[in-house]
Amino acid sequence: MTAWTLLEAGELTPAANMALDLGVLGASVAAERPDPVVRVYGWHPPTLSVGAKVDLPEDVRRRCAATGVEIVHRATGGGCVLHDRDVTYSVVAPEAGRSVLEAYRWVAGGLVAGLHRMGIEARVAEHPATARPLDCFAVATGADLEVGGRKICGSAQVRRRGWILQHGSLPIVDIREKMASLLDESADRTSTCVEEWRPGTTWSETASALIAGFAVAWGAEPCRRRPERLEWEWGGDAPQYRGGPEGPHAAAALRDPLRMV
Repeated sequence: MTAWTLLEAGELTPAANMALDLGVLGASVAAERPDPVVRVYGWHPPTLSVGAKVDLPEDVRRRCAATGVEIVHRATGGGCVLHDRDVTYSVVAPEAGRSVLEAYRWVAGGLVAGLHRMGIEARVAEHPATARPLDCFAVATGADLEVGGRKICGSAQVRRRGWILQHGSLPIVDIREKMASLLDESADRTSTCVEEWRPGTTWSETASALIAGFAVAWGAEPCRRRPERLEWEWGGDAPQYRGGPEGPHAAAALRDPLRMV
């Protein structure tokens, strides 16, 4: 059994989402928290998140601005992910001797169990990392989940002083054409979405299923709480996330699509 915490912050802006993930990581390292902290969250407005080592072309930035898609950089690696009605998760936990791939598989246990609850049978992709396309969902690696041989969940990870932050995206609807138009590329045909396997699935159903999946995989229901001031303050130390209105007071007023997540 693994004791764990579900952090309930609602749907935040792009900067606030990334700041809070980093804040939970920083606070967990500082307090040497032994248990995982999980978030399951949405985005407003639609956002292109960009891997830490990606130099986003200026023409992509212009197309995002023209279509109302915000841009935010992640602390984790990988390519670009379009967050538009997807369910995003994050897990902060001690490394506990796990290698990078072992940590991915440990978190994947909860994701796979959650998808199973919706009648979707996923598995960890076994493909070695080769090409690094701009579109994260154009290729599956050992960090990702597949259904029917097609990528359904992309994840990325960063490590700090013995703790990991891993977050990933689970698309509910097909946004491949929209992503292709932003990147000026052909739409990928190697990924899929929840809607394709379970038509009519809502955001709340998907988020609730992932939470239940972690409870099954780790053998315990979560302790639920709101973010602590320290977690907002740690995230605010990241230069790319300063200057927004988000914080411990503003968070309570933001729209919460699940009324709990």
